[in-house]
Amino acid sequence: MKLILYYSKQHARFPQHSRDGCPSGTEYLVTPFDDKDRFVADTLKEILLDSSRRPSVVTDLGELVDAEVSDKGGVSGAVVKTGFAAVKKIKPGIIPSAVDSLLDDFAGALEPFYGDYRAKGGNDFGAYLTSRSDEASDALLGVTDSRADRSSRDSIKKVYSKLRPNGKKNVEEALPRLGQLIDKHAAAV
Repeated sequence: MKLILYYSKQHARFPQHSRDGCPSGTEYLVTPFDDKDRFVADTLKEILLDSSRRPSVVTDLGELVDAEVSDKGGVSGAVVKTGFAAVKKIKPGIIPSAVDSLLDDFAGALEPFYGDYRAKGGNDFGAYLTSRSDEASDALLGVTDSRADRSSRDSIKKVYSKLRPNGKKNVEEALPRLGQLIDKHAAAV
């Protein structure tokens, strides 16, 4: 049997008598609520991976990728834009599909950063990620590096190896938007 105990931040401790009379072996699940009795998600998995929110998160992340590519300038930006457009034309839906398949691993990679951000009482996850851009970008690229390494398709490995040298710079540039997107979804929980 599970007993769910809800508490607000100002009443983080619940009295012992709230457990009295429950059968032995009862599992207590303590669920945090804010001062307005709204659920407060403690982890990125709760925020991003919940089945009711995941489609919206995937859509927003796909739009973030589109915006980041669109903002690229110069010769290298033109190359990225051309390649991105070609991939989307050849295989429509590839970006949302890729985002969805990587989302669980990305959430796991960012979880330590989000936990630290929350523990410090942060109010702008984008700014927090930017302040730790070297570590955060390495964590995210670790996910894609691992996925590329495990791929059985040589064409994917070849394309990834060509894009990877600029990957860190591109991910670092996307961190403010990524943090804002996560803040948006955390506020909706």
